[in-house]
Amino acid sequence: MLSMYSSAIRLNNLRSNPAISLTVFDLDDWYTHVNLLGDVTDIHEDPELEDADKLAVRYTGKPFEPRVSCTTVLFRVNRWHTYGRLRDAR
Repeated sequence: MLSMYSSAIRLNNLRSNPAISLTVFDLDDWYTHVNLLGDVTDIHEDPELEDADKLAVRYTGKPFEPRVSCTTVLFRVNRWHTYGRLRDAR
């Protein structure tokens, strides 16, 4: 699940081409990262910021700020690649 500002230009890009690539880096070693490749399965408005808050609370311990209109993007991971220390992870 991704949450982004509803005004984000990339939302139009995802609607016209639902392929997605997301890379997550290790903050201490940028060579260590995982790359997720997949397809968008759903895009919906999040007017009460419920999804945005779930992500924000999980990773920061606080509700999402600023309180502006957000959109949720759900995607299916079709394949992934790992690098660095994660290279042999399954």
